[in-house]
Amino acid sequence: MLVALNANNNRRLAFEADKNEKPFTCPFCMQNVVLKKGKVREHHYAHEPNSNCKYAEGESQLHYRVKKEIYLALKDHPNCQKCELERVLKGVRPDISLVINGCYVAIEVQKSKISIDEINRRFNNYSRLGIFLLWVFPDNRPKLFFHEGEKEEICRINNWEHHIQDIQNKRIYYWQSGAFVRPYHLGSFYTYKEETEWYGEYGDLNTGGGDWEEKKSYKTPVQCPINNLHIANDFIPMIRKCTRREKNKFPDNLKIWIDNKENWWKEYYEKLHKRIMNFHLML
Repeated sequence: MLVALNANNNRRLAFEADKNEKPFTCPFCMQNVVLKKGKVREHHYAHEPNSNCKYAEGESQLHYRVKKEIYLALKDHPNCQKCELERVLKGVRPDISLVINGCYVAIEVQKSKISIDEINRRFNNYSRLGIFLLWVFPDNRPKLFFHEGEKEEICRINNWEHHIQDIQNKRIYYWQSGAFVRPYHLGSFYTYKEETEWYGEYGDLNTGGGDWEEKKSYKTPVQCPINNLHIANDFIPMIRKCTRREKNKFPDNLKIWIDNKENWWKEYYEKLHKRIMNFHLML
């Protein structure tokens, strides 16, 4: 965690605090925490061993650095007010919270695995509080590799990452520097499955394949034509209407903080459809 209360009960950022201000306490559980200020690792607070606080589990150094840099880039931006790190709200504690152009915005930096139920809970809570949510991944791009026989790089995606993209109007954001993020759409990936034949248990001939097959765990990253977008300059509030199937997960419409660009990945799907159709015409 990057924020604690000092001996005078004032909120103090770890990278600004001095050890002489101790004892420090966690604003959430009010237990003692220790200020860690080394020369290598990011400055932060740590709970005492065996703490039962839900925020006692340490974050990665990358997580600390990213939310610190986003905060520093936004706190003095002319479009932003009331910028804070780790503000405790009703049922949630966003990494960064602020007001951008009159809209209440929360930013969550997500590095580690998270359950889909927890993602839904946070989106619901923020929306009920009237806060527009933006989820940012601290890596600067998806982890790419070449699939056998393909010329373009693809990536793997976990269910929870795919879920966040679906909620964020088919977009996912990777942090670059300061308050700049790079938008991607992780598009469907199809590969051709060769036709095969085999004999069944009773000697009957079976065939399979010979068509295009979607690999749902693989995705094709489609990058926004404008590489880097600024959270305070290039994003707008959006109320995302939930479908009938989503109503059991999201009772209310969701409030998301989203880039102001059109769906740039449409051309990708048009080319993919044309590729598959041309292949069938050649058969």
